[in-house]
Amino acid sequence: MYLVRSGMVLIGRRAANRSWYPGVWDVIGGHIEAEETADFAAQRELREELGIDIEPTDLVLIDTLQGVDFEITLFATGAWQGQPRNLALEEHDELQW
Repeated sequence: MYLVRSGMVLIGRRAANRSWYPGVWDVIGGHIEAEETADFAAQRELREELGIDIEPTDLVLIDTLQGVDFEITLFATGAWQGQPRNLALEEHDELQW
């Protein structure tokens, strides 16, 4: 998820104990749960990880990337309610714009 503010994107540094790309700067996101669409998964993940609320209708689809063992749907938005804060320290140990 690309959260865009004043021409900057919010990124998080993946926690050192993560099995997939520890210590790498990354956009915020997560897995799609069963019976969940990508846009509603983005809404849920942002609430869980950053404590912000978005409307799925405010999301712009950027791209869908597929690899051997993953599929990533990338959205962007400049509209949310609340102040992003790191609520998932087990996933990201730092946030930066």
